[in-house]
Parts: sequence; structure tokens; C-alpha cells
Amino acid sequence: PDSLAETAAIVRTLGLDLAVGHDGDGDRAIILDERGEVWWGDRTGALLAAYIAEEKLPDVPKRLYTAVSSSRLVSDYLEPRGIEVVWTPVGSINLSYRLLEEGGIAGFEENGGFIYPPHLLARDGGMTLALFLEMLAKKGAKASELFSELPRYYAVKTKVPMQREKALKVVEALRNEYEGKPGYRIVTVDGLRVEADDFWFLVRPSGTEPVLRIMVEARSPDRAKELANNLVEKVRRLAAL
Repeated sequence: PDSLAETAAIVRTLGLDLAVGHDGDGDRAIILDERGEVWWGDRTGALLAAYIAEEKLPDVPKRLYTAVSSSRLVSDYLEPRGIEVVWTPVGSINLSYRLLEEGGIAGFEENGGFIYPPHLLARDGGMTLALFLEMLAKKGAKASELFSELPRYYAVKTKVPMQREKALKVVEALRNEYEGKPGYRIVTVDGLRVEADDFWFLVRPSGTEPVLRIMVEARSPDRAKELANNLVEKVRRLAAL
């Protein structure tokens, strides 16, 4: 987005330590480090979840809720730290209900929405920034140093126009292809998420427009582009049947 690009330029020009982008009602927060690099909410959320589990809520079940659209790095980073990652449908209300009914340390989405139950069972961008600043102070590190701890994945997002009924049939066809296939793990709480050793992808019908949303992440930009192109071709073939 243009506003984040402008903010990144200001960070670099003025030599700032940190910046944040909020949405119009302030319930989301996107962090920019001292180099002006933009870090989406699933990246920030993974760092904050580990910090909360260790420093703030050690007696709460180590369970984290995040939308299926969040990066694979979330589980790669948190599960070795003993934190269970539970994938949910897209939408912060799903995180709120799971935290209310089952308990856990936090919930977040890629879009910058973060829920910290002791504060509020809803998103709050100001609280997210406050938690991040506290983490920086306690760890005595630059933001870029903390983000460098995360596994690196490169994302490609796209969409293919089609009516919802057709999109659901495409998702079902892809599920039939990957379900039970050795080397793959699938999540079906919202569309279809498929994980392999070095990449993952998500296909889900949009809830707001007649398109099938596609997201692919891999360990290199070229690999992510290649996988995304192949997946789009496959989706179009299936849609034509």
C-alpha cells in the first residue's frame, strides 16, 4: 500500500527506530523496522506470541489461534517453542470465539489484527504496538534483529475470477487431489490449505467478491512465483471442466 511505502521512506530518511501503520479505526497494526522493512501481522504475531508465552502468561495454555491465511513460519517458529498453533477460518471474530471458549495466549491474522486476551477479546492496534515496544525494551534488540529470528518465506498472492459455486467445486477437486497424498498436510477449515516441506498454498473462495483467492509461499521468490503460476493454471483447468 502507498501509505506503508511512504512510511518506510520516512523511516529511512529520518533514521527512525520503528514505525507503525494503523488502519482507519486503529484496530490493526503493521510494524516497520528501523530499515523501513514492512512486517505483516503474522510475522509480528509470531514474535509476540512467543514473548507472551514466555514472559507474560506462563500459566495459560500455550495455544495460539491464527487464520489459515497466515504464513507457515508461524508454526515453524512457535511449535518448537512448545506453543500449539490452531488454524481458524479468516476473520477476527473466529479468533475471539476460540479464545473465549477454549483459552490461549493470543490470536492474530496476517492483516495486522492481534488479540491479547488479558487486555481485550478483540483487535487493538494500540495495544499491539505497546506489546511490541515492551518486547523490544526487555530484549534490548532492534526490531530487525527480532524479525531476523523468523524463518523466511516469500509470498505470491493472486485471484482468479469465478462464481462462488464454481470456486467451491475447484477447491473440492484440489482437496481430492492432495488429501492422503504422501508428503502433504491439508487444512480445510476455510478453503484448502496444503503444506509440503518447503512451501504451502491456500485457495479459498472470497466472501466479498466472485473470485477464488490464491496464496503461495516458498523459501525463495522464484520458487513462489513458479508454484503460483502452476497453481493458477491448474485452477483454470479445473474451472473449465
